[in-house]
Amino acid sequence: MRKRNYKAEYARRMASAKARGLSGPQGRGHSRAGEVALRTSRELTEKEIAALRAFRESRSAAKAAKSAGMSPERFRRFLRAEGVAERRGRKWTVTDNLFRETDIISGGRRYPIRVRGFEPASRIAQHKAAVRTFLALPDTVLLEPFQGEAVTDVTGRQHVFETNPNTLLRLMSTGGESFEAVYRIVV
Repeated sequence: MRKRNYKAEYARRMASAKARGLSGPQGRGHSRAGEVALRTSRELTEKEIAALRAFRESRSAAKAAKSAGMSPERFRRFLRAEGVAERRGRKWTVTDNLFRETDIISGGRRYPIRVRGFEPASRIAQHKAAVRTFLALPDTVLLEPFQGEAVTDVTGRQHVFETNPNTLLRLMSTGGESFEAVYRIVV
C-alpha cells in the first residue's frame, strides 16, 4: 500500500487555487462569509432536509438547526448559499429556489423534469393527484383546472399538462411511482 504525502497534496491544492485566483480559505474548501463556496451539485443530506422542514415551521434558523442536529452557523450558510432564504433586517424570509426533480405527465408521456422552487413542483403533484382521482372515478371535470396549463423547467422549456382522458388511461396503466420520487430535491 502506497503511503500518502499529505503535505504535497495540500501544496498542490493551494497552488491550483492560487492559479485560479481563489483565496486560501476557498482553496482549502472553507470559504469565508461572503465568498463563493466551491462545490459541485449534490443532493441534500437528511439533516439539511430535516432542518429545512423545521425552519419552515419555526422561522428560526437556530432552532431548526439544533432540532436537526447540525450547527446553526452551517445551516445559515446553507440557507444563503442555496438561496432557500434570505435575511431582511432581523427576520428570515423563505425564497426557496431549490431545484426539484419530479415526473410530469405531458405530451402523451411521463418523464422527469427539474423545476426551480416549490410552486411548480406542487402544481405537478396536484395534477398527478387529479389524474389518480380521475382513474378511480372517471370524471373529466377533475382534469379541467389543468386544461392548457403548463409549468416551466429550469432550462426555460414549457411542459403542458396532459388532460386527454384516453392518453391518461393508457399511460397510467403502465404502473405508478413511490412517494419519494415525487419531490426529489436536487441542489
